[in-house]
Amino acid sequence: MANTVVLSAPGQTAQGALDLKLPRWSYLPTVWVATLMFLSAASWPMVFESQYPYAGLRILGSSEVGWPLALATGGLALFLLIPFIPMRARLLIGIGFSSCLAFVTAIFVSVSAFAFCMLIVYALVNAVEGV
Repeated sequence: MANTVVLSAPGQTAQGALDLKLPRWSYLPTVWVATLMFLSAASWPMVFESQYPYAGLRILGSSEVGWPLALATGGLALFLLIPFIPMRARLLIGIGFSSCLAFVTAIFVSVSAFAFCMLIVYALVNAVEGV
């Protein structure tokens, strides 16, 4: 049970929780998928020599927005892998950083990208509850 996170509704104890048990490291794929999403959107104009096909996310193809978001998300993913920092501290810092990233994404990109960033925040919060 030490390597799992039990999801429960607010006010419920772990005894009455859902049977959905996630491995403690289940938040990492979400962060790496976000990194790949931002990298693919940022590099789209250079690779295919055309605009990004989704109109709401075309701003990610600009070097002023796309590459910094890709680097920030990749940095978060790498930071979460550092073994000598306690896991709870990494997760709490990651929650703050990904919340700021979600806010910046909502302002400069679109609400759909904001929703994806909030999935990262949700995964990290669930992981903190299990530590």
